Formats: sequence, structure tokens, C-alpha cells
Amino acid sequence: MDNHKQYLSDTEIIEVIKSYIAEKLYNYAVMIDGEWGSGKTYFVKEILIPKLKDWEKEKSNNQDDYKPKKIIYISLYGVKRVEDISKSIYMENYLDSDKKKKGYSFGSSAVSLGFDILKNKGIDLDREAIKDLLSQFMSLESSILIFDDLERCNIPVNEVLGYINGFVEHQAMKVIIVANQKELLLGFDDNNIELKYMVVLNNNLQISSDAENSDKESLPGFIQKSNDNSTQNNCIFNESELKERAEKLFEHKTDYERMREKLIGISIYYQPDLYKTFKNIIENSNIDNELKKIIKEKTPDYIEIINLLRHYNMRTFQFYLSKINFLYSEIKNLDKKSEGFLDYMVGYCFEICCRFKSGEIDYKWGKGLISYEHEQVTINSTYQKFSFRIKFVDDYVIYSHYNQSVISNIIKEYNRNYGKNVAESSQLLVDMDYGWFCYTQNKVEDSLNRINQYLQEDLYNKDDYHKIIHLFLKTDNIGIDPNFLETMKKHMLTNIKKSKNYYRFDEAYASIIDNKNIKMRFKDIIKTLQNTMDETINNNKENDIHYIISHNEDWAYKIYKLSQDKNSVYYAPYSVINIFEYVDIHFLVSKIIVSTSKNLFDLRRFFSEWKEVYHEYNHVCLLLKLYDILSRIDIDKLPDELRPDDLIIKMQLNYLINDLNHYAGIPFEKLESFQE
Repeated sequence: MDNHKQYLSDTEIIEVIKSYIAEKLYNYAVMIDGEWGSGKTYFVKEILIPKLKDWEKEKSNNQDDYKPKKIIYISLYGVKRVEDISKSIYMENYLDSDKKKKGYSFGSSAVSLGFDILKNKGIDLDREAIKDLLSQFMSLESSILIFDDLERCNIPVNEVLGYINGFVEHQAMKVIIVANQKELLLGFDDNNIELKYMVVLNNNLQISSDAENSDKESLPGFIQKSNDNSTQNNCIFNESELKERAEKLFEHKTDYERMREKLIGISIYYQPDLYKTFKNIIENSNIDNELKKIIKEKTPDYIEIINLLRHYNMRTFQFYLSKINFLYSEIKNLDKKSEGFLDYMVGYCFEICCRFKSGEIDYKWGKGLISYEHEQVTINSTYQKFSFRIKFVDDYVIYSHYNQSVISNIIKEYNRNYGKNVAESSQLLVDMDYGWFCYTQNKVEDSLNRINQYLQEDLYNKDDYHKIIHLFLKTDNIGIDPNFLETMKKHMLTNIKKSKNYYRFDEAYASIIDNKNIKMRFKDIIKTLQNTMDETINNNKENDIHYIISHNEDWAYKIYKLSQDKNSVYYAPYSVINIFEYVDIHFLVSKIIVSTSKNLFDLRRFFSEWKEVYHEYNHVCLLLKLYDILSRIDIDKLPDELRPDDLIIKMQLNYLINDLNHYAGIPFEKLESFQE
């Protein structure tokens, strides 16, 4: 919110307008000023006008001789001629509320068209003729005129305000103008800005400050000629200094500002009551009733996002409703177990819509198959509620592209990490670990059974397995049904065999176990789990590397990061993946020559660390072989679909070839003797 403006509530604005209408001291207009999309028009048409009509009707009922004022609303959007405004006033007056209920309603363009048809039939209605018509069909003094969309009018704004001033000054009418002054002033501030900057760049002009002017009979921006030739052409101004000099030198009120001061008596700065506006928009929408309930509950979160992004555009909320209504209906029908995910997605979609419409969106998704991301959230993050990023939501909000095929896996991933059962499973393990020995046998067995159910759903992290094994061994040791322990091991092994990430089970946990029998059994189970993990990953790791390179545009970066992941089978301190163990060199070359400049840069970074680890002769020969193949490729003779035209890509490719030559440690002139 702008700290220099005082925003009134809807009720306060209505009371100010009522006081203005009742006042007879002097003639002026009221301006309701608000940013584009802030809901000014909605407020005027749906709240202010009905309230004023009720107020006029009430005065008429209480005063025998009072004739209620008619309220005429005119949109200036796209209007090209002042005559068209008069025509719209005439038509709006002619089409009273009863006619409008029957469907007779016209926009400004339709009104203009109707009068043009009359003109073509020989009935020419100029401005004076229109005024005569207006005087015959309506008493202007008994009306309240509301002009909306001033900044969207195609007539010069001063001409429009001069026209409106005629109603205020000469006919003592009550007039309300609805506009976005920020946009109006922007146009005037930018007039001839290039010429202004050219003038103030002259070093021979000393532009006096306000303090200097206080002792001189001059205006702000008084120009003096410098007598110091040594300073000529030596001054350099940054952007802010240049703007400040221009503002001082050309400081004057625009024609619009002078007209506004003459016409506008009160300026009301409008900002919507978000709670009320959201409520009205939601209730009047045709979205799913369950979705309405979720959105209403999340309104405080939405307002927090809006305030953080300083994005008060109500059209964004309407845009959001159209997007989330489709996504909610689709996913609700697709997966009946998606309740928790749906609730999260409804809020996440709102944040993405606000970021997109405010220009703050950061689309990080590449062309690969990654469809979700667990984002690291810090204390400095702009907004911290939605750390689970969802690609199909981003794509639908930004591009209207909906990918149904990935949704089931995304829901499973969400439920595994953030679902309701995740919290329940974690709490159950904590409770059992600290207090099982105070429970009844039935409660212990019921809790062990529930932990096994959560294991079957793969809701526990591998870090929790040590604690679970110890717990089950302790209960088994006192005679609890051994089937609980066997079921536990079966579920753990199943989860490990499905795992795509490596985990190293540590026997060090056994050091806290006092019972020797339990300690020995614990180590045996851990060893079994570790062997299964090693076997599973070793069977799949070659395909994993191939998959990463085949399906990701940024494969070099992903392989490099995989080396740094402590839970990765490829991880080793101070090491990187030996890529040649998992891919054929010719396959690697085929990916390199179609890579982006960013991927080539990341590949160079990867090899800069790779060569620090792999010094053996066979490794150097593989690196040299890769160099030899790449150096022999004539880029200009490649097929069109493979030949890079981008100069940056060619540059990075040449850098990579030179890097490989350097890392191999063989002088360039000796490479000719090397054969594949």
C-alpha cells in the first residue's frame, strides 16, 4: 500500500459520495482513483450505484416534494469523439431500468453506430442537436453522471475533462470520474523525454537547487551559464541524476494537472476490501461448491500473497478462478485419494497466478521429464508456504497446456512427503519410541500394525528405518508376535527395491543398543538392507545415467549434481562420476554436438573436476578419444538438424575441445598420430 495515500473503506467512500451529492456550497467533481484491475468498476457498478439508488429512493419516500436523482453510468473506454459521449448519455437516460431489464443495452461503440445510421438516412445530429435531444428527454440537473475509464478514452484527456467541466460548472451537476491517475500522469511525464534529456546533458547549464532559488527572483530550474570552461564536456550523469536534472529544469504543471485542479474537488484513492471483494466474486461464480469452500478458507493466505507481491488486481483473482476450476475438476475426477493434494494445489495455483500476472514468475522447468520439485525455502524467501513446485500447474497457468499423464505420480510424491498420513506416521513412531513400555499389549500390537501399514505405503524416510528396526526388535524380544517383525522386514526390502536414490545404512546406530542379542540381530537386518540397496542401485545405475543424458537438456549439470548428492550411489568425497563407465563415447558425442551453450559450459565444468580425480592411463585415453572424435568433426558439414548455427554454441564447443586437449596432457601437434 502507498504510504502517502489514505485509503477509505467501501462504506466510507459511499458516505463521502453521499455528502458530496447533498452539498450545495460550490460546484466540483469527485475522482475515484485506483490502479488498473483494482476493482474500481466493480465497486462503482455493483456497490456504489445500488447504494446511491436506495439512498435517493429513501429520500423520495421521506420528502414529498423530492424527485430522486437519476444515476447515469458512462464508460469512456475506446470513445473517439466528444459527441459519442453525449450520445451515450442520451441513450443511457432513454434506456431506463425497465428497458434494460428487457435487454436493451448499448455500449459506446453501439450508440455511435446507431447515430451514424441516422446520419446516413439524412438525419444529421450534431453536438447542438444532441444537446437539444438531451434537454427534451431529461433534466440534467436531476442526474448524477459517472464517467469511468478516463485513461482508456481515445480523446485527449484535457478535451474530455473540459467537456465534463461543462456539466459541473455550467449546469451544477454532480459528476463522479473513475480513473487510474498513475497511468494518466505517466503519459504526460514521458512527453518529449528524449529531448529533455538532451538539454540537461549540456554541461554549460547549471541547474539551480531549490535552496539557491530562495535568494533569487527566479523559478525552480533557473538556468545559468557556466564560466568554467574546464568542466565542459567532462560531466557524466547516472540515470537518477539525469532524471533529477530534467525534473528540476522542466518543473511545471501539466495541462492535465491544471485542469484536474480546476475540476476535481475531492480525490478518493480506491483499494478494494479484499475480503469482501473475494467473497462477492466467489459467491457469484459458477465454480464447484467444494472448491468455493476451500478458497474461502484460504482467503487470509491469498491476501498475504497479494500484499507481499503488491499486486491488487482483481482481474487476477478472476483469472485464477477460471484456471483452478478446471484443474480442480480434472484432478478430483481423476484421483479419489487426492484430497490433501487438491487442497495444496488450490493455494499453489493462486500464488503462480499472482506471480505470472505481476511479472514475477520464474519459470525454471526445462524440456526434460521432471514434473515436480521440492524447493529449498529460506528465511529470506518471498513466500514460504508452497515449497512443492508443480510443473503441470505452472504450464496450465502460463501456457494453458494441461498434461494429465504426470498427475498420478505427482500426487503420490506429494502424499509421500506432505500428506496427512505422513504427519500421523511420524507422530506414531515418536510416541511408540518414547512410551511403548507404558502401553497395553493390545495398544502396542495395534501401533506396530499401523507402522507396518505406513511402511507398506512407503511413508517413512530411510533415516527412520534404524529406529523402527530397534523398536520392533525390542517388542519381539519380550514375546510380541514375531510376524510384526517379519512383515516389517518385507516392507522395508520392497521399498528399497523400488528406490531410485541410494541410501547408506549405518551400523553406528547399534552403539546405543545395550542388549547384545538385540544388537546382533539389528546388525544382521541392517546388513541385509544394505546389500539389497547396493544390488538394486548397481543393477539400475547404468540405465539411470543413460536416461539422464537421453531425456534432459541440462544433463551435464544433473550428472555433476548427482555426484555431490550424499544419498547417491555415485557419491564419493572429492569425486565425480566417471561418465565413461556408463555411456558409450559415440553416444556421448551425439549428445554433445546438439547441446545448448549452457549445457556445454556445465560439461566443461564437469570435466574440469573429473580430470582431478581420474589420472590413470586408461582414463586419459578415454578422454583423448573423446577429444579426437570431437576435433575431427567438421561442424559446417553436419546435417541441417545437427549443425549449430548459434555462435555462442560454437564458441563453447571449441572451448570444450581445447579443454579436453589440455586435460589429456598431450601436445596438440602429437594428436595426429592418435587413431580411434
